[in-house]
Amino acid sequence: VVQVADVLLRHVGHIVLTDSALFGTQERQRPQMVKQSLDHMQDASWIEQARDRVLLAAESKLVTWVGVANLLIIVADGALFFFLLMGWHAMCDIPARTNCDPRNWWYNWSIQVLNVCFTYGALVSLPWRLANFVHLFVQRQRSTHDGHDLYGNVTEAIWFHVPRCHRKAITLVLLCNNFSQFANQVTRIVYYNFALQNESPGNIWTNVFFVLAFSFAGIGAAYQSRQEVLVRRRFPGRFADPVHEGLQSLKAVLHIRDVSRSSVRTAGTTGPTTPTYAFQKECSKQLPSPRTSVPPGKTAPIASDEVVERHSLKGDHIQSNVEMTETSSRRREIMTE
Repeated sequence: VVQVADVLLRHVGHIVLTDSALFGTQERQRPQMVKQSLDHMQDASWIEQARDRVLLAAESKLVTWVGVANLLIIVADGALFFFLLMGWHAMCDIPARTNCDPRNWWYNWSIQVLNVCFTYGALVSLPWRLANFVHLFVQRQRSTHDGHDLYGNVTEAIWFHVPRCHRKAITLVLLCNNFSQFANQVTRIVYYNFALQNESPGNIWTNVFFVLAFSFAGIGAAYQSRQEVLVRRRFPGRFADPVHEGLQSLKAVLHIRDVSRSSVRTAGTTGPTTPTYAFQKECSKQLPSPRTSVPPGKTAPIASDEVVERHSLKGDHIQSNVEMTETSSRRREIMTE
């Protein structure tokens, strides 16, 4: 979800949002880790090559944009599901807003659509999690020590620096999330309408696997995030902090927007409502007034062009230079008056 949100905000909202601390960086670093491994696959078996091809295919642009569409559907359909669940609709009210037709029909289909979207996410994440399971539990040819990737090569991906015992536990928990979601999808196929899912045993099986899938997802995400935080503390400055990078990117985008708005406000001819005019007016009050009187019997010297002190204000994008020049003719006019 974080990876898809990152792509969505990068292209639509122009905000570079890295992974949040809740979900960690394993999924985001997956394409880089696979590509690095492909550089050292001279002795790779056909199974390893097939694995890498599948992992790279899961990172293609088509799959990414399907994930973006999947996220948008989850948001829209999730809102519909919540409104129907709470009875916030005007479809019917007999015998109750939470149990009437056609509300029940739409409620059932909103749940079915949500489950299909969640199952798609479980399918996309399954190859990477299975690859780690085989790497940690099955194969014996490649090193599984901390800091070594799927080919046993030294890597800077933070996921492989999580202690091996914790990587095993995280992988098992996340795989339980995948298979619980698959089981949940099966129950939604068997108990496909509102009546079947609202009575025993349909209401038991559908809710049990639904709760299990979300529980395993939350536990695995929090577990992985905690371990990655500990790795960053153990190696300060070695691994980037996604939360810090995300905040810095967000601040940069907000700063650019503020500057753009300021440029629009200050564009055009300087007038009484613009900041430049207000600055010039303020500076003119601080300039020395011209000499308008001389003692009797004496002639005031006629000065050539006099350049008055330049006042400048330097900001992010506003620079105003005020330069006032008094000519000899202007001085004569002042003296005459």
